[in-house]
Amino acid sequence: MRKQRPRSGRRPKHLGVVKIKQADSMKIVAERRVLKKYPNMELRGSYYVFEDGRYYWFECILVDRVHPAINNDRDLMHQLQL
Repeated sequence: MRKQRPRSGRRPKHLGVVKIKQADSMKIVAERRVLKKYPNMELRGSYYVFEDGRYYWFECILVDRVHPAINNDRDLMHQLQL
């Protein structure tokens, strides 16, 4: 999630790699990717699960608003409308 190192030659302090960080957290990136993959679902929440040297894992809880079990649950529908 860091800026790519430039291919062409330049002074090391002008590479612009070290102090440039991403604006979004890894949790926000994971939520965005899940919502892009499942556009008919609504994100209820997410939480951190695990990380190794390369990847972060988050568990995202999704709700399908048109499912009959969700529509029949008044408490859950009331929370989703808030």
